[in-house]
Amino acid sequence: MPGHSLRTAPPALADFLRGTVCELRDELGERLVAVVLHGSLAMGAFYPPKSDLDLLVLATDLGGDARIRLWRLLERRHRVRPFAAGLEVSAIRAADAAAPRHPLPYLAHFSETTSSPDLVSGPLPSDPDLIAHLAVARQRGVSLFGPPPGELIGPVARADYLAAVRCDIDWLLEGEAILQSPRYGVLNLCRWAMLSAGAKPDPPGKEEAALWALENAPPAHHALIARALAAQRSDAPVGPGEDLRLVGGPWGAPALLAFRDWTRRLPPPI
Repeated sequence: MPGHSLRTAPPALADFLRGTVCELRDELGERLVAVVLHGSLAMGAFYPPKSDLDLLVLATDLGGDARIRLWRLLERRHRVRPFAAGLEVSAIRAADAAAPRHPLPYLAHFSETTSSPDLVSGPLPSDPDLIAHLAVARQRGVSLFGPPPGELIGPVARADYLAAVRCDIDWLLEGEAILQSPRYGVLNLCRWAMLSAGAKPDPPGKEEAALWALENAPPAHHALIARALAAQRSDAPVGPGEDLRLVGGPWGAPALLAFRDWTRRLPPPI
């Protein structure tokens, strides 16, 4: 079954998106500049049991109390999401989006792994991964509210984009981290391999990268890549006690580590 796009989103997911945008508009009022959908749903590769829902909120500057209320709003929306994986939202100043620099400061960030708002007085916190999300949103995102992403998000320097992506890739390439999250690790290393080869589209999605790797990676790794892609695409529900990171298993450690080692030897993307 093909992944969902915004146009083909299940009714419950479409309603969830509309409700989230309405609550953001009610909370932020004229301070809200745009809500941009990016990631798998924007790319037509959203699978409800596995895919995160990625949003970028652009706003004028917000004080500490407003940032905390925004984080609490996102926490409430996460609790009522009609899909298994998490809601991930970064709110940034529209001025920072117009002239992005790495690392990018943020007003608020919510994901299923954050247990409290990372909001303190003083300078805004920054996220080393955020500039990569901004690059994806600019080129492949869809505005749910406000002008198109290309009118709001300025060009992201290639070096900044790759530095942000590399933060996640380094974790997968060091030690045996890929064994902790095989599906995610294999698909993301496929993306790194695709970037290394200079293939299009750029930036690639996980599914696009896996399909590319099945044509271009050494045949010895094809079975592992196909397993990761099948696990991503499966519509089988994830049980309450099941670790989402390990779905699609059992995974063989030798195959995972061999794929990691092949990726380590690739030339860096330019």
